[in-house]
Amino acid sequence: MENISRPILQALVIADHVYQDVTSGKMIVCGIFHNIHHAPSESAPDPDSKKNNLFASQNGYTVGSPFAYISLTDLCGMHSFNLRYVNLATEKVYFDFRLDIECKDPLQHIDVRVALPPLPMDIGVYALELLWKANEPLGAFRICVQESKREAKHDNDRD
Repeated sequence: MENISRPILQALVIADHVYQDVTSGKMIVCGIFHNIHHAPSESAPDPDSKKNNLFASQNGYTVGSPFAYISLTDLCGMHSFNLRYVNLATEKVYFDFRLDIECKDPLQHIDVRVALPPLPMDIGVYALELLWKANEPLGAFRICVQESKREAKHDNDRD
């Protein structure tokens, strides 16, 4: 069995959008947020809906859906990752999908942009987790969903 070193996670964030500059190839991450505020009358997306599975792809963007930006290094060969969104209190997984990444040079940085499904709006604390080999955590990005309080809004919040 081949000895494969553990990849190094450089960045994992959720943002309103992630662009790639055509000329330079640089990734542009816009609207990073850690909090979601909503009015109690808003309804949450159905996490069991098959429709949500359509968003888990590079081209699956829909209006209102955020993006994940992932930066990795120290990859050599083919690696499998799972990107999942979990309620930290209940451990309920809202979505979980696999990313296969191949790299021949372990010194290269790999930037990945992933369109996500709409995030749950139930009050609570969630995490977008990146797992290597399906179960080894590499990192997580935490999101807090709380009731809307217009006067307490911050720059890193999302409505």
